[in-house]
Amino acid sequence: MTERPGRRLFRPVLVVPVLALGAAAVLGWRLTRGPASVSQDEEAGSSSPAAVLRRMPDPSSYVSARAGKEDPTTFGELVKAYDLWASRSDALEARREIVTALLAHPDLRVGMEALMTAVAADQTPKAMDPMWPTLVQAVASRWDAVTFSFGRDMVALEDRPKAKDLLIDSLTEVKPEKLADSQKPLLASDLIDMYPSLRPDQKPGVDKALQALAGPDIVKILHGQGLTEGSNELQMVVDKKQAVENVLKHPVPDKPAEE
Repeated sequence: MTERPGRRLFRPVLVVPVLALGAAAVLGWRLTRGPASVSQDEEAGSSSPAAVLRRMPDPSSYVSARAGKEDPTTFGELVKAYDLWASRSDALEARREIVTALLAHPDLRVGMEALMTAVAADQTPKAMDPMWPTLVQAVASRWDAVTFSFGRDMVALEDRPKAKDLLIDSLTEVKPEKLADSQKPLLASDLIDMYPSLRPDQKPGVDKALQALAGPDIVKILHGQGLTEGSNELQMVVDKKQAVENVLKHPVPDKPAEE
């Protein structure tokens, strides 16, 4: 798989071909999943489906009974359960199982869209969310040379703050060796483009990823370090940045898989 070079994060021409194959499946579960949050009428009725699900005595059994099923109704139930159990400390393991079940869908587009909807519905702040490490690692584990382009497009399209945070954090956790040589500078370029708009709590993870992808000099220039006119340090940073630009313009062909 060969990536097109470019520094722009928003690439609408690429988005349509990547997402078209999964559009029908995504639309199917969206139409049947119902609202992710609990309405006032549901809260008022103690026997409403949402109220019953919220009080489910054995969350893990509920999830186990639905694991492995791919129909839209089941996915909708799991998405809603993830949200409704956010305040239940005893449902933490069940919510981890929901993450696994959603991402196990054979069509990654469907599983990712379902998970992003579940995450967006949970109003727990990222810094206080006990599920966050699990979410980041689970999503990051799905990115590789084949799915990388889809991940970039998801970041560009996602406008729900918590879901977008998850996508960005997951891309910073991708192991460079899982990407093709031509994709590493593309990811570095995306992270550099996003850097000015990142919150302070997001930058350490991005710094770490950029250091692995492009070296420490790129991180220094983003932090404004070593920028004294005429200094050797500045020239090193300029050279490194130019090297990244050159790779973007002339990507290295993917190496054939070793037998």
